[in-house]
Amino acid sequence: MKKKQILLAVLGTLTVFAQNYAAAKSAPTSFTVTDGQTNTNAQTLGDGGSSGVVNAGGTLNVSDDSVAITVTGDATITNSGTIEQTGTGRAIRDNTGGLTLTVTNNAGATIESTDDDVIQMNKKDSNVTFYNSGTLISNNVSAGGAQAIDFNAITKGSNVLYNYATGQILATEADAVRPGVNGFVYNDGTIRSMNLPGSDSSSDGVDAQSNSGITIVNATTGTATTAGTGLIEGARHGITGGNSDVTTDGTFILNVTNNKGGTIQGDNGSGINVDGFNANEVVTIVNHGTISGNGVTADGDGVDVDGLVNLTNTGTIVSTHSYDDVSEGVTVGGGTIVNSGVIEGKNSATNADGTANSGTGRGITLAGLDKDPTSGDPIAVQGIYGNTSIVNSGLIRGDSDSAIAVTGAASPFSLTITNLAGGVLEGGGATAAAVNTGANDATVIDYGTITADASGKAVDLGSGNSSLQILGGAAAINGDISGGTGTSTLTIVPGAGGTFSYGGSISNFASVAIGAGTVVLSGANSYAGDTTLDGGTLVLANSSALGTGTLNTLDGATVGYRNGVDVANAVKLGSNTAFEVDGSDVATQAGAIGEAGNAAGAVFGVAKTGTGTLVLDGANTYSGGTLVSAGTLQVGSAAGSHASLTGDVQVNAGATLAGYGTIAGNVANQGAVAPGSGGGTLSVGGNYSQSADATLRIGVGNNAVATGNAGADSGYGRLVVAGSATMDAGSSVSLVKTGSYGFAAGQRFVVADASASGTDYNAGTLNYSAAGFDGLLFGQQVSVNGRSDLVVNLAGQPAGNLATTPNASASLSGLSHYSGVSPALLNLFNAATALSLGTKSEATRAGAQLAPAAQLSSSRAAAAPTFDAMNVATSHADSLRVAQAAGATGIATGDAGPGWGVWGQGFGGHASQGIDDNVDGYSANYGGLLVGADRAFGERWRAGGAFSYTNTAVNNTDDSAGDSTRVNGYGLIGYASYSGEPWYVNLAASVTLQRYDSTREIGFDGFSGAANGQFNGQQYAASAEFGYPLALGGFTLTPLVSLAYSYLHQNAYTESGGNGAALAVDASHSTSVRSNAGVKLEKGFTSRYGDIIPYLKVQWTHEYDHDRAVTGARFAADPVGETAFTTVGASPVSDLANLQLGVTLLRANNLSLTARYDLQAGSHFVSQTGSLQLRQLF
Repeated sequence: MKKKQILLAVLGTLTVFAQNYAAAKSAPTSFTVTDGQTNTNAQTLGDGGSSGVVNAGGTLNVSDDSVAITVTGDATITNSGTIEQTGTGRAIRDNTGGLTLTVTNNAGATIESTDDDVIQMNKKDSNVTFYNSGTLISNNVSAGGAQAIDFNAITKGSNVLYNYATGQILATEADAVRPGVNGFVYNDGTIRSMNLPGSDSSSDGVDAQSNSGITIVNATTGTATTAGTGLIEGARHGITGGNSDVTTDGTFILNVTNNKGGTIQGDNGSGINVDGFNANEVVTIVNHGTISGNGVTADGDGVDVDGLVNLTNTGTIVSTHSYDDVSEGVTVGGGTIVNSGVIEGKNSATNADGTANSGTGRGITLAGLDKDPTSGDPIAVQGIYGNTSIVNSGLIRGDSDSAIAVTGAASPFSLTITNLAGGVLEGGGATAAAVNTGANDATVIDYGTITADASGKAVDLGSGNSSLQILGGAAAINGDISGGTGTSTLTIVPGAGGTFSYGGSISNFASVAIGAGTVVLSGANSYAGDTTLDGGTLVLANSSALGTGTLNTLDGATVGYRNGVDVANAVKLGSNTAFEVDGSDVATQAGAIGEAGNAAGAVFGVAKTGTGTLVLDGANTYSGGTLVSAGTLQVGSAAGSHASLTGDVQVNAGATLAGYGTIAGNVANQGAVAPGSGGGTLSVGGNYSQSADATLRIGVGNNAVATGNAGADSGYGRLVVAGSATMDAGSSVSLVKTGSYGFAAGQRFVVADASASGTDYNAGTLNYSAAGFDGLLFGQQVSVNGRSDLVVNLAGQPAGNLATTPNASASLSGLSHYSGVSPALLNLFNAATALSLGTKSEATRAGAQLAPAAQLSSSRAAAAPTFDAMNVATSHADSLRVAQAAGATGIATGDAGPGWGVWGQGFGGHASQGIDDNVDGYSANYGGLLVGADRAFGERWRAGGAFSYTNTAVNNTDDSAGDSTRVNGYGLIGYASYSGEPWYVNLAASVTLQRYDSTREIGFDGFSGAANGQFNGQQYAASAEFGYPLALGGFTLTPLVSLAYSYLHQNAYTESGGNGAALAVDASHSTSVRSNAGVKLEKGFTSRYGDIIPYLKVQWTHEYDHDRAVTGARFAADPVGETAFTTVGASPVSDLANLQLGVTLLRANNLSLTARYDLQAGSHFVSQTGSLQLRQLF
């Protein structure tokens, strides 16, 4: 009984204990550390809503190996003070699981661990939310991999980190943050991992490990356009993670958003690095801020994703360095990249350790793995893992490698690279292409700019079967483009109104397609495929622009040619096609033009457009007609008379058909037909017709034989017609010189030969002319052996005009040859013809006004200020010797003067020449300014240079009074002086650019007008002078001799205005070789103002070149040159007397002032010049 009672008592006691224990276990276990309190005891937060609070000023400090706060159930931790584990334990840890923890670390608060994690959630099913506005520090003194935040073990529960703007999460020799599966990291503050000096630990800012589904948002308060704050920085990578376990399917998902103002930075690695091995890894990155990588001792990239990426970038992604490796802005295994910001790969030439860096900088790399994901050993580079697209409207640059490169093996996946208008792809370095698509099939579309660097390679399509499309009017490619070794195509479509001009080389394309808009190809291209021009304009600015294939035209295409181009490629017409040569350009289409034959019974023709000349030098087979709409179409050449056309030809008004070949069809001439050129025939297989406004123009060579016998004659062109030839009454036949042939009475030219049947030349009603021939011309229709020839006869000379001077007579004679229809020139012609009824003086005055007076008078007048400027420079050297002598006798002392001198001099003058050699005189006023500087070279040499500006106003006198020319001259003068003992030598040379503005006033009975001309000229001059000063009492007498040379060239020009009297004036030139001999007398005086040295120089000038300037001209409204005439200028003045008076004031401060007067006088010529020079020596 007693035992039973004892047993019952024990059982009762145990029951009470168990009840009390259960009650204790379920009760919250909370703690609070107050302001000023330091608690050194480890704390435990149990289940049931426990809370741990450390107030501001409070400290929880645990120093052993225990956890400062152990969490075993649902709990909250709020820290406003300090929580620190100064031993080897963690500050906060959950090793229980199945709980929910909320941690708030307020601004100014600190949670710090010395040698382990700040916080670790070590169970897969726990939930944690961390709000940080303060500081988290993992010091990790034993470098044992202690993170600041480690949620890595969480695979089922939620894990969220908020790091606000004042928050700092710092770890040394470890990752700063490790999120769990499906975790969230929101950062507006700083997340940073740091390594100790010399350490290469793999410490990252955020390391996702293999946990998938993580979302990271940096600078959460920012947007694409509004800046926030946030830094994620890793001692290795800024953000990393990935699944490299090949025993799994490789699934890994990561989402990163970096808003404007945010930075993700890898200090010795990548900004973002994600490892993987297939397409099951998908990383989504939206960057509006900055992502940067820097491989100081290893590889470093801006973004490195082994799998697929969905990347949108409006900010900057850059890699600054990679140690002996490729530094890539972005390197991925495929996916989608949309860039409107900057993606750039840079690399330094030297590594941080001082070694030469063998790596390069590339913008974007597309490739799979190049290393075994398990062993890390190198493997053959794999291809991309999925369909891939790059769309760029910003800048993608490789500083020393490609902007975009596909480096992996060929894959079955598509690759599209689109560079939008405004986008720039730049790179290539020394050897690579800016865009290189490697082994993969690819489509490259360019609306923007692709620029090659030193390599000169813009696009290389590698070994794939790819296409390059250049679209839109803003597209530009700087560098060569290659289709690679595959079968690739090129398409260029600028669009209506757009232009694409390309001067690089095009190679290795199977075909080239050109669409709407204008495409200009000026490079030497070598591609072998055919070119199809569909509706656009293709301008060939290089003979090899089409490579080696055939040009096919469709839908009203236009083929343009630049000057000098000779195209050997065949052309196949798939539509009516225009062939255009503009301006005065001359181009050759040597390849035959045929029809494509892709449409049954299709007939297509050719239209020659533009004012230039196109030579068709092939045996052309197209069956449509040919329209010569403008300019000149030449069929064959002197060396290529085999050229031919198969259809009919129509020549429009103002256009010309020329050549030596054969036209199988009919020719209808409403403009001009010019058979041969100084010899040769143009053959017409059909009939020939010439309208009343048209011209048959025959070129006559230097050695022409003109007897009127078709079989015996040679050396001039002829039209040979198999059918009939008809010329409307009033139409024209003109004989023009192709060289210097002289037309004379008695010559007879067979200009056309046709079938006698149906031929009617209307020989008695045609207008005939021969360039430079004053006699009468008439035509005859002559029948010979069933053929009918048109023979032009040159008859005797008419009475000469009344002008009494050669130049006036020449201009009137040239005008009298005009046979054209220009209303203004015909009015002038009629008025001049009526002069034969007047007096000789009237005819002479009119003829003088019609001559190019600007050339006759301005050449000598324009030369005068140039010689004066040269005299200024040489006289300047004389005054310098005086200055260096400090007011002695004017003889150079040999003492070195100051090293540098600057000076300026103004001068002005007047020159006049009376009528000479029956050439009207002129009166010229000129002025100018020189600014120069020189320096001493040793004791004897001094050299310098000067800039001169002169302005000359020339007014003609006598019969051409009223004509005027203004000449602006801009010159550079170099001069040097050598001082011997006591002799000296002065040297000078000058180059002068002259700009002429001329006005000719023409007025006589029945006509008035004013013609204006603008043209340039150049003058080159050189002189040498020798002097030998001799002391003569108190004076210095210096005998002088000198020699000067001048060459003046005046460009050709065409006058405007003139009411028909405007001239087209040929270029002309004149030379001058002069010697001077004389003496100079000078004496120095001392005054209170300084030393004064007056001088007198007397010289005789002799001219050795007595050639008169010759000028050719024609009336501008005469396009064929039948009004050409020649005028000559006056003979140069043989001898001149020169007198020069001057005075120089020398100041003690190396300042000098010189005034000078020059007089030149000769036969019919007087020139006076005054000048003032100020000089300062240093």
